[in-house]
Amino acid sequence: MKARNNRLRIGLLFCFIVSCQLSFGQDILQTKVNSSAIDGIVNNIGDWRASKRKQYSDDLQKLPDTVKAKIIQNGENYLSYDWPSHKAMAYLGFKLNGNRTVYETAVNKRREVFENLVKAELIESKGRFIPDIINGLWLILEESTWVSPAHLASQKLGVGLANIEDMYIDLGAGRQAVSVALTYFMLYDEFDKYSKQINMRVLHELRRRITDAYLERTDYWWMSFNTNFINNWNIWINTNVLKTFLLIETDKTKLQKGLHKLMSSADKFINSYPEDGACDEGPSYWMHAGGELGSMLKWIEDAAQGKISFAGQKKLENICAYIINAHIAENRYVNFADALAIENVSPLKVWNFYQISKNENFGGFASYLAHRPDFMYHNQVLHDLLEMSSSLAELFDHTTNYSAPEYSFYKSLGQVFVKNTVAENTLFFSAIGSHNDVSHNHNNVGSYMVYYNGFPVLIDIGVGTYNSKTFSSKRYEMWNMQSQYHNLPMINGIQQKEGRKFEATDVSTSKSPTHYAYSVDIAKAYPNDAAVDSWVRDFKLTKKSNVLEVKEKYILKDSKATQQLVFMTKYKPNIKNNSFNITLDNKDQAILEFKTKTKDIRVEEIVVEDVRIANVWGEKVYRVIAEFDTKSKIGLIEYKVSFSK
Repeated sequence: MKARNNRLRIGLLFCFIVSCQLSFGQDILQTKVNSSAIDGIVNNIGDWRASKRKQYSDDLQKLPDTVKAKIIQNGENYLSYDWPSHKAMAYLGFKLNGNRTVYETAVNKRREVFENLVKAELIESKGRFIPDIINGLWLILEESTWVSPAHLASQKLGVGLANIEDMYIDLGAGRQAVSVALTYFMLYDEFDKYSKQINMRVLHELRRRITDAYLERTDYWWMSFNTNFINNWNIWINTNVLKTFLLIETDKTKLQKGLHKLMSSADKFINSYPEDGACDEGPSYWMHAGGELGSMLKWIEDAAQGKISFAGQKKLENICAYIINAHIAENRYVNFADALAIENVSPLKVWNFYQISKNENFGGFASYLAHRPDFMYHNQVLHDLLEMSSSLAELFDHTTNYSAPEYSFYKSLGQVFVKNTVAENTLFFSAIGSHNDVSHNHNNVGSYMVYYNGFPVLIDIGVGTYNSKTFSSKRYEMWNMQSQYHNLPMINGIQQKEGRKFEATDVSTSKSPTHYAYSVDIAKAYPNDAAVDSWVRDFKLTKKSNVLEVKEKYILKDSKATQQLVFMTKYKPNIKNNSFNITLDNKDQAILEFKTKTKDIRVEEIVVEDVRIANVWGEKVYRVIAEFDTKSKIGLIEYKVSFSK
């Protein structure tokens, strides 16, 4: 048990984790990308690269003039840029004081400046930006590591400064590798005009840090060769390593071995994904899990030049469908656990699945995302700009029509999505069962959220800025990780506990011509101190009226305190008698009315100090606590949520 706990603790040090429930193994990649298919890719890699380079160059010039002008202007902002140095003490900040943002902000700025210069040069093609690109590129190549300070726990010496003799590949290293590889791929002729050493150094660093390291090591945990702990690190890094191999590796034996290993490792991710396609961290992490998988599949099909197709794979389509079903309205998405309630989902991630499957619903949703006002094509990272440039016209010309089911249930997470429309007013309801050991867990078993016409009514706060507590034993000291700041009961004054055994039971859901229903027993999500045998939450959404009725039925071992229900909301509630109401941004009224007599209803105003949370919800959020004065061990609390203009 101690060894297992240590392993899990190490796993929690890694951010952007999306673990998925195990399903039977299909080995889709190794079946499709077999030895013969890999030989075909390797033997024709030269022709593919020449064609790909020309395609990128041609398609960039087909971009709208306004887009090209913005890209060039972004690059001009950094002509003669004074590149700042990155100090060792900034990198050590995570180890010394838990701060990871000082270094990451600085290094991300360097990446941003570099890519803006590269994109501008690729559009203008006059050599005007090359000197500044070389300055930035050389600095990036000189960095001791491309790995985030928080991720060095996996090197043998642990968190601190990078050991260049113990090469590690994390999310940041993978992303930076693709950026450097694509820059080399598109501009190596221009670099040679200045110095032959530039391209030689690029290839040396990409091989040393990425491709050779990948071939030599099997102990990187995210490869999933030596552990059952599988999450989005696997597919996110494998996708970027695949791109790097395809773009720069000239040794055919290494390329062949790399592709075989990549297919074996990435298959473990696909095999681990639930058959229903649910991603336990929602859309924020879907982009780095299912979304990255789509990118890998598209690159494989492209490199195989028509000899490989992943069409007709139902599991892959289910993975893409999840992002559509989890969409609430505009840029609002379901956000249980560490996901964000406001997310700009990349059209490219969905479009890749459309190109693979030809599922028109995927194409419609991707086009809808591309037409959203918060999508800025010219600000895309380099690899997305290049990949999207070839699809831009088709993406924008495609109809934006798509559909999501009114009701969907994901058994793997005990998660339900309901979108019910009455007279053009839509109520969105989602609840989750699962357990309190999902990755990025928030102790939220049985919690739910409600939106009305796209506006948040009852919310999940979501994730704040990552720090040293976020993925440590102190995680649940953070208020937004605790069940008492979710739409959940405090049972005998006790909140939920973290761990796999703290889980939902008896999850059921149904729909009929008149209503939708969802039920979950959350008693096992609470520790023994809660003294609870059963706490069943029954939700019933009446279709014709858009009224959500809730029954909380409980059986206690002991009644040691008054029972409380917590409700989280963005808007300041107005308490009135046995109810409270909130006014949404469009002036609609949401009313939560208790049928069961309350002892007290009080409101706590929470000043949001975390910038990441404030960007979603504003400077304040509100916690409503409804208290019920009963000493009975068997009880029933009833209330309903309704709406008015």
